[in-house]
Amino acid sequence: SGINAEYGGDDGKVSGVSCGETIFKCKNVIADPSYFPERSRKADQVVRAICLLQNSIPNTDSSRSCRIVIPGRKVGRENDIYVICLSSDHYVCDKKWYVATVSTTVETDKAEEELEPGLKLLGPVSEKFVSVSDLYEHSTTGEMTIFSCAVATMLPLTLQQPRMTSSISLRSVLGNR
Repeated sequence: SGINAEYGGDDGKVSGVSCGETIFKCKNVIADPSYFPERSRKADQVVRAICLLQNSIPNTDSSRSCRIVIPGRKVGRENDIYVICLSSDHYVCDKKWYVATVSTTVETDKAEEELEPGLKLLGPVSEKFVSVSDLYEHSTTGEMTIFSCAVATMLPLTLQQPRMTSSISLRSVLGNR
């Protein structure tokens, strides 16, 4: 069973979140758009390549983890390209492997080719898995606070992406508490 918003009272505002038979009472819910498809709209698409490497990324001083941001303007793009590499230090793979992700917002009809500047940095890639996913954002503004649920803008690339902050103002959701 999934997680569901519970509505109560005459005002129709959220009163809690349920998971199975358990209900957790709350005054507000901030959630990914997938929980409120009726209040979300497609905003963009993101292309991601998850790559398995047997060595750290070249020219990173044999780093066991790293994050690289390729500014879009440096490679003729509007959006930046993000590269993140993790190792067994982060419990994401076996000790002999590295997992690298290269991602960006899709700008053309050749999404996988848009990753090329980031993929070139990785060195030899043992396996590569590419996907294109839709990104959603809230489709209403004032209505979010009426029903006490805020629909966050999906994080398109990585959780570490500095410019991707939620489009929600917590003050508008929670008031001046």
